[in-house]
Amino acid sequence: MIEKAEKNILVVDDSQTNLVLLEAMLSMERYLVKTACSEGIALRIMKRWKPDMIIIDLLMPELNDGLQFFNLIKKEFNHNNIKVAVVSALRDRDVIGRILSDGADGYIFKPVDVKMIIGKINKIIG
Repeated sequence: MIEKAEKNILVVDDSQTNLVLLEAMLSMERYLVKTACSEGIALRIMKRWKPDMIIIDLLMPELNDGLQFFNLIKKEFNHNNIKVAVVSALRDRDVIGRILSDGADGYIFKPVDVKMIIGKINKIIG
């Protein structure tokens, strides 16, 4: 079994506050964390560093459609068996259903509850 400290997580969010919070929470759980504030930065990181999991904010100003970025990751990087969780304030059942049916491994509501998100991430990443 792989220990948590050997698991890499990439967090993609346009909010610096959310990036700092998630990085601190996940680092305390002994995950290796990198952060990106945009789709472009995330893709550059993924070309040279293989995350075991990506946590994506669905609503970012750079993205016309957060679902496009999610689907790009699933299409381009799925061969690496990367787990993908979406973090969003969106509560639209149709959008959530579409994301989960398109292959998301989890959907996490904002605002983030620390215990809930850690539990969900631990479950997803194994």
